[in-house]
Amino acid sequence: MSSLRPPRLLGAALACAVALGLAACGSDDDSPSTAGASGGETVKVGAIVSASGPRAYGAEASQGARAFFEAANADGGIAGHQIEYIVEDDGADPARAAAAARKLLQEDVVAIVGGASLVECQANDRLYQQRDITDLIALPSNPVCFQSPNIVPIISGPIQTTVSNINYAIDELGAKKIQFVAVDAPTGHSVDPIIQGYLDKKGVSAGPTEFLAPDQDPTPALVRIKRRNPDALVQVIPPQQAIGLLRASAEQGIGPADVPTLAGGVVYDDQFVDAVGKDADGLYASIDYRPLQAKPQPESMRNWLAAMDEHIPAEDTNLFLSQAGWISAEIFAEALSSIDGEVTAASVTEAIRAITDFDNGMNGNVFDLSPKDPPQAPNRSQFIVQVVDGEWTHIADYDVPEFPPADFEPPAPSGDE
Repeated sequence: MSSLRPPRLLGAALACAVALGLAACGSDDDSPSTAGASGGETVKVGAIVSASGPRAYGAEASQGARAFFEAANADGGIAGHQIEYIVEDDGADPARAAAAARKLLQEDVVAIVGGASLVECQANDRLYQQRDITDLIALPSNPVCFQSPNIVPIISGPIQTTVSNINYAIDELGAKKIQFVAVDAPTGHSVDPIIQGYLDKKGVSAGPTEFLAPDQDPTPALVRIKRRNPDALVQVIPPQQAIGLLRASAEQGIGPADVPTLAGGVVYDDQFVDAVGKDADGLYASIDYRPLQAKPQPESMRNWLAAMDEHIPAEDTNLFLSQAGWISAEIFAEALSSIDGEVTAASVTEAIRAITDFDNGMNGNVFDLSPKDPPQAPNRSQFIVQVVDGEWTHIADYDVPEFPPADFEPPAPSGDE
């Protein structure tokens, strides 16, 4: 695993922590494997990820949720229930995403938890509302993910993160001309008009957005960017594509060491820095949860890292994504533990909406999951990290700005994205 991880810690303390809703550790009450159970039947939970295809990434989010569920199952389950976790791959194809959702509902899953898809929200929003099922999506990537009463984004998403990066570049780095670079995919195109509108409103746009396809040579775009002479680059690019982009940027003299470059949290991992090498030095990232360098580490963070080592032995797991998946599973577990009666999609949805004070120590603000009109992401904070001498360093905590501001009307996303 990434060198950011501490040694294995899984043991009795972790087991008690993840088996939410059970008797307290060391209590004289009922044993953890039976307390709070309502029949102890297996509960099915689903997830949809874009794990294959040219734009594949995000499966690591479901690995974080799986680590949570497997650790909980090993200690008797959540409120006595064993969790069967079913993950479907949509290949970043809307038709496959819709078919995956229908398949999961036919399997009687009671929630969608820890997914990470480029197309799932827009493909399945109406279905989730019709079936009264909640999607605790770990990695949202489209405005629809933030506009549905039945989809709860666990991270703040590309728009809020990019706005945070823009404001940090202006407020803390003194940027006057910012170039936006986005993936040539539904994610990039859906956020572009909003971000360009915001850059224009702030008076700092360096020019039109440069879109880069996953298999595209970025050099021509970088030449155009260099001519515009920006004093900051803000990007929404998947990790594998960002590796090549940063290397090519350094070759053109506009790498992070030359021009402040700010990315989303998906790049926050030692594996990414190792792959980029020295050209990553200076890169900023805005992340949604307390960085691994936080001192002292919250107990939930230690539990998550230990469970990943115990149950997900892959060496290339993106920790940022798995962290969001773990937190989505924690929220589901808290909801499941509160249900007194039959566990159904409707009862889980009701229980999730009753959570108003979720705080596991890794999030920067207390999560209120009660219904909002319009819907909004519960995460309202960011943590700024930077690559310094080949290692991620915690630079600052940064509140997500109120967005959109009162005098800014973001365009509605098109229905076919």
